[in-house]
Amino acid sequence: MEPNDLNNSLVIDPSDTTVHESRMLTHRVIVDVHTATDSEMFIEGWTGEARPAVIVLDDGTKLYASRDERGTGPGVMFMLCPVQQESHSTSWIKRRVAIVPADSP
Repeated sequence: MEPNDLNNSLVIDPSDTTVHESRMLTHRVIVDVHTATDSEMFIEGWTGEARPAVIVLDDGTKLYASRDERGTGPGVMFMLCPVQQESHSTSWIKRRVAIVPADSP
């Protein structure tokens, strides 16, 4: 059963899954971050409770983590956040990207 909002004209070419040019992501603006929808999970063929964070760019591109390069299941996305030290050097904090409801403390 297909989710109601799945676009039937969607064409996926599994042989072309690599972003070859960094220009495709450079200077893009993040316009939304959400937990993967039923449609997004369906498109990937993923089932279960684990849903990755989806980052949506201004051109409609969606970025999300997979557990491996073959896309066999959802994965976890991490980010490195710079932290300025008193010594004016920069260190990094590793954080997992997770979606937290807006009304959470």
